[in-house]
Amino acid sequence: MQILDIRFPRDKNQRKFSSFHYQRHLPNGGEVMHRKWLQYSVSTDSVMCFCCKLFGMKRISSLSSIGLRDWKNLSSLLSSHEKLPDHLDNVGKWKELEQRLKKHKTIDDETQRARERVENCWQQILERLIALNELIDILANAIKEEILRNARAAKYFSVILDSTPDVSHVEQMTVIIRFVQVDEDNAVIAVREHFLGYVPLQETTGAFMAETILEEFKKMDLCIDNLRGQGYDNGSNMKGKHNGAQKKILQRNPRALFMPCSAHTLNLVVNDAASCCLEATNFFGLIQKLYVFFSASTHRWDVLKRHVQSLTVKPLSETRWESRIDALKPIRYQIGDIYDALTEMATDSTLLGSSGNSTRAEAKALANGIATFKFLVSLIVWYDILFEINITSKQLQAKENDISSALKQLERTRMFLEERRSDTEFEKVLVDTTELANDLEIDPFFVADSVRLRKKKRQFDYEGEDTPVQNAKVNFKVNFYFAILDVAINSVLERFQQLQQMKSVFGFLYDVKSLNGITNTQLMEHCTKLEKALRDGESKDIDATDLCHELQAVARRLQPDTVIPLDVLKFICEQGLVHSVPNTFVALHILQSCERSFSKLKLIKTYLRSTMTEERLVGLAMVSIENEIAQKVDLKNLVADFAKKKARKAHF
Repeated sequence: MQILDIRFPRDKNQRKFSSFHYQRHLPNGGEVMHRKWLQYSVSTDSVMCFCCKLFGMKRISSLSSIGLRDWKNLSSLLSSHEKLPDHLDNVGKWKELEQRLKKHKTIDDETQRARERVENCWQQILERLIALNELIDILANAIKEEILRNARAAKYFSVILDSTPDVSHVEQMTVIIRFVQVDEDNAVIAVREHFLGYVPLQETTGAFMAETILEEFKKMDLCIDNLRGQGYDNGSNMKGKHNGAQKKILQRNPRALFMPCSAHTLNLVVNDAASCCLEATNFFGLIQKLYVFFSASTHRWDVLKRHVQSLTVKPLSETRWESRIDALKPIRYQIGDIYDALTEMATDSTLLGSSGNSTRAEAKALANGIATFKFLVSLIVWYDILFEINITSKQLQAKENDISSALKQLERTRMFLEERRSDTEFEKVLVDTTELANDLEIDPFFVADSVRLRKKKRQFDYEGEDTPVQNAKVNFKVNFYFAILDVAINSVLERFQQLQQMKSVFGFLYDVKSLNGITNTQLMEHCTKLEKALRDGESKDIDATDLCHELQAVARRLQPDTVIPLDVLKFICEQGLVHSVPNTFVALHILQSCERSFSKLKLIKTYLRSTMTEERLVGLAMVSIENEIAQKVDLKNLVADFAKKKARKAHF
C-alpha cells in the first residue's frame, strides 16, 4: 500500500517527495503506468523498490537497500532503475509469488494450511470457553432466581454476611440468606440457607457494608422490611453498637435483630485469655517456634519423625484459637520424644559451619525452654482449657444448633472454668505435671525469676508498699493460672450478652410444650416482649394476646417428643392449623429464620482461594454450592435461553 495522505517533509534544500512519482509517464502522448513497486518510508523519509528489496540478491541501487532521497534527481533515477534487468527479474518474481498465493500453490502452502488449522482450532476452543462461561452464568442466574422466588414466597428472611480477602487480596463479602420454606399442601416445613454470591468491597467500614447489602437486596427485589435477622462475626465493623453494619441496618429496620456468631465469640474468649499475661504469650510463642524450627528443613523433620511416630507438631492457627488443641496435643503427650529430638540436634557434631552452629544453638534453646516445670504446667493448663473449648466450639457449629442449646453449652463451659479456678484444682494440675516432669527428669518445682524488681521510692509515708509475690509457685498461680481463668470467665459473661438478649425475647418458644406449666400472666409477659421486639411503629408481626391463647392451645396438643421449634412448625402444618394459629406460626417462622448456621460458609471459603474472574467465581460457586437446586433446573428452558442469547450476538 502506497502512502498518499500525508504532508511529505522537506529537506534542507526545501525539496520533498511527491506522489507524482508513483506514476510513470510514457512518451506516447501522456499514457500513465502505475509504479506499484515504489514505496515511501515515513521513518526514513526515503523511497525504495519493494520487489528489489524483497527478492534482490545484490545491491543494484539505493532503491534496493537503504532507500533513496535525492528528490532533485528522483525522476531520472527511477527511470534508470525500472529499466535494469535485475529489477525486471525481481518484478517477475514478485508477480509470480502473488499468483501462487492467490492459487495456494506456494512452497510453504501445506505449512500455511496447518497453521490456519491450528488457528481455527484455538479459535473454536476460545469460542467454546466463552460459551461455557455464558452457560455457567445463565445456570447460576437460574439457580439464584429460584432461591429468590422461594425467599419472597417465605416473606421473612435473615442475612448472614462474612467478608474474607481472596488470593488477589480483594475483600469479598459472602452473602447468605436464610428462610423457612413452607409447603402447606404437602405439609412440608424446611429451613433453607442459600448462597447468593460474592460482593467485592472497596471499603470495609460498617456504613459501607450496610449500604452495599441494602443495595444488593434492592437489586434482588428483596424487601428490607421483611428482614428479621442479621448474622455476622464479632468484628467491630460488623457488630459495632454505633457504626457497625448491624446498627446501620437496624436504623433502617428495627426488626432486623442481630445475632453474633457464637463460635467466633468463643474464639475471642480464648484470645482474651491468651493475651492477658506475659507468661501465656511466651508459652504460645515457644509452641510456634517448635513448629517453625522442625519445619524449616527436611533433615530436622526427619529427626523429629524418628522420635515421634504417631503425631507431629502442627502450626498454631492465627484465627481459630479453639483449634490450637491440634498444636498442643502432640507436645502434651510426646514432649519427651520431642525433647530427645531437640537434644539430638543440639549435640550433633556433624552440623558444621554457621548454619549448623545456628541449628544446634536454636535446638538447645528450645530444649531448655520446654524442659522447665513452668512450661509443663502451662502446657497441661492450656491443653485442658482448649480441649473443653474445642468441644464446645464444634457443638456451636453444628447445623442443628440453636440459641437455647448454644447458651446451655456455653454455660457448661463457664462452669468448667469456674470449677477450675480453685486452689484444689491447681494442686491437681501440679500432680499431673509432676508425673510428666519425672518422666523428663526435671525438678518438679517452680524456679523464681532471676530478674530483681527495682524497689520504688514512696512519695509519702502513709503510702503502702507494693510488695510483689516472692514465692514462685504462688506467683505463677496468681499471675498465670488464676489470671487466664478470670479473664476467660469474665469474657464469656460479657461477650455472650447479645445471645442472652435474644434468648430473653425468643427463649420461651424453644419449649412450647412446657408452656402448660406456667401461668397465663407469665406467658403473656413473654408474648408482650416478643410483640415489642417485632414492632416497627404501627406495624407489628404478631399480636401478643392472640399469640398467648394460640400457644396454650398448641401446647395442649403437642406430643411429648415434639420439643424443638421446627418440630412445632411441622406439627402445625401437618395438622392444618396454619390459619388457626397464625401468630404462633409467624413467631416460630421468624425464630427459625433468625438462627445462624455454618453449613454454607464452610463450603464457600474454599472458592475464595481461586484466581478466576469475579463473574466466573460467583457462577461456579453458585452451581457447586447450590447443586441441589441446580439438579432441578429445567434444562430445556435453560438451553433455549442460551440459544436465544447466542442468536442475538450473531451477525446477519
